[in-house]
Amino acid sequence: MPFGEHPQRKLHRDFVSFREMLFLWAMEYVHLPNFPHQARYHRGKDLQASTVEDLARILEKTGFERLPYPRYSMLFERDDAAIRLYRPPDDSTFDIRVGMHSAEQLRHFQALIEDNTDLKRSTW
Repeated sequence: MPFGEHPQRKLHRDFVSFREMLFLWAMEYVHLPNFPHQARYHRGKDLQASTVEDLARILEKTGFERLPYPRYSMLFERDDAAIRLYRPPDDSTFDIRVGMHSAEQLRHFQALIEDNTDLKRSTW
């Protein structure tokens, strides 16, 4: 098959930038594995009540500090926990992964998220 005569594929981006991908990757594979208690949540396309901004406000009220980068997806930290919030560039869905040192604090966090948002808990 000559160069350029292959079927066209629709390309899609998974990240806004290479730099954002590196920050999210570092949180996912380097920082979060240090926390023994973890959970994942996601918002599907049919769930519209909770926005990223609403979730960010809830996290900041619970003591998390938003890191200045990345700007589209978000990273949050506090002394005993970390959160990675990933948003695909061309989609309204998002997911979060949280890691905490204490199982009790993770249960409290899960109750807070489940009571105040429409996020669904994911299985690994």
